[in-house]
Amino acid sequence: MNTQQSLGAYADLLVDIAALSSLPETQKKELIAAVRFMADKIIGLGTGTLIDLNALNVKLGSVSAATFGLKKTSFQNIKSRFRKALKLTGRNTMPGKHTNTLSADWQAVMDLIPTKRRARPISRLAHFASERGWKPYEIDVDKMAVFEAALKTALVPHAQGVYRRSCKALNDFANEVEGWPIPPVSMPSPKLPKSIVWASLPPHLTAEADKIFKARLKSKGTAPSLSDYTSLSEFVSAQKISGGRRWSEATVSGYRYALQRHLSVLLNLEQQTAYPDLKSALVPGAVFPSLMHMIDDAGKLQQMHFRIAVALTSLAAACGATEADIKELRRLEMHIFEELGLGKTGLSEKSKKAVAAVSDDQTRAKLLLLPIALMKSVLKSDIDIQTARTVRTAVALEILIMATLRKSNLVKLRLDKHFLNWADPKAERLQVSIPGDETKGGHDIVFEFPGNSSELIRMYVSKFRPLLPGSDTPWLFPGTKGSHIDSSTLCGQVQKTILTHVGIKMHLHAFRHIAAKLVLDVHPTAYQSVSTLLSHGSIDVTTKYYSGVDQMKAVQILDDLVNKIRKSSI
Repeated sequence: MNTQQSLGAYADLLVDIAALSSLPETQKKELIAAVRFMADKIIGLGTGTLIDLNALNVKLGSVSAATFGLKKTSFQNIKSRFRKALKLTGRNTMPGKHTNTLSADWQAVMDLIPTKRRARPISRLAHFASERGWKPYEIDVDKMAVFEAALKTALVPHAQGVYRRSCKALNDFANEVEGWPIPPVSMPSPKLPKSIVWASLPPHLTAEADKIFKARLKSKGTAPSLSDYTSLSEFVSAQKISGGRRWSEATVSGYRYALQRHLSVLLNLEQQTAYPDLKSALVPGAVFPSLMHMIDDAGKLQQMHFRIAVALTSLAAACGATEADIKELRRLEMHIFEELGLGKTGLSEKSKKAVAAVSDDQTRAKLLLLPIALMKSVLKSDIDIQTARTVRTAVALEILIMATLRKSNLVKLRLDKHFLNWADPKAERLQVSIPGDETKGGHDIVFEFPGNSSELIRMYVSKFRPLLPGSDTPWLFPGTKGSHIDSSTLCGQVQKTILTHVGIKMHLHAFRHIAAKLVLDVHPTAYQSVSTLLSHGSIDVTTKYYSGVDQMKAVQILDDLVNKIRKSSI
């Protein structure tokens, strides 16, 4: 059998798989297909190539599932089957997920960490050390070097990032966790930044981009003015650039960010490559690897990547890119669009589960009454910082239920800005106004809390909020650094409270879907009301997501009408 140091060629691996007599034929075919995929698609040199896991990691680190038109799970399965092929043929490598039992010492270390999520960065090290009989207190420079080398020679894309996260977690725990037995370790060199500041990018590229932004900005009028430019040649150039649809300030800001990310990646990946102009930096051959790097760096395909792809295509068109190049960039846009499922109608599976979880009357009642239940429990206790946090969660829940705000607007509520009649102690119903430039849909959000909700908010602010850090700031939910509370902190507390008291897992955005369902269950055609309630940019957005939510109710109404007519006709 081959060792890890000498793994042979991909062709040798295929022969060894075929010789595994105990393996079912179906499984053999899956493993063979995975090996061929690595040789032909990832490495691209065929099965005669020697297996070099370090080189394979580099290649895997520069591509993603979207590169091959695959779903993320399918791509993960291919990598998992390739690992299995190596293992079954005696080519032992570090597994994708360790299955060996942790030693008692390492289990005790893992138990010191507050949450499983925070423990994840050192889980691989804990299993690796347990397998070798290393004690936690024995971890030193030499042992970390062995662990790093094993990562780099295993099928672990971005091994350096995995190692860096492990080191950072160890050092964080050494400073934060009482009784932590592992001494601090040396951090590897920091990775290159995701985005280089605009002023540090090549000036000839940023200057050209700024000219385009200036010419296309809506606020400049319908056409460039000669008075805005220092020479006639600049003015003529601007006239050519400004052809086509004008860009709003928000669009320019988004395009600038996309270009900044793109140029940063190009400089980080190809530091010796010179781009004479912006057009040359926006050809498909430059945009494709840049986006793949961003996707891989993020760990998954995100809507942000689609927005960046759209921005880069528009900028390429503004620079005078050829029709063929624009067509290729548009194809990339559509591929990302389809992979993200952005063209689909209806709720996501995650949102459907959240709505289904509160479909029965008892669970729904528990959720809607949760703020009141929390307040009742608090009023029986002494007022301290823990009860203040509980009331903060109750208020957040009440606002989510009664006002269906997005979490970004929820955490940024200010008493001095958004609560119009806060200063009036006699106001029984608090009025809230959020300007359109702070909302996703661009529309003003104006609403009024009912009396009991207003009373809850006032009680929180007067009795409990002063106990929280940052209470001297105007934020309804203050944070510790003079700003509002971090959205992930508030979301985590609300989700944990719902799970504890209602028994369901639910993300905060689901409150908007539940509100839409409550309205449409009673009024199946009230899309305009739901659109207004959720501050959607148009009613098309509402019908796209909720046209299926009320279908059963609409059919039931039809059935009731038909039966009523039938009975009256007998």
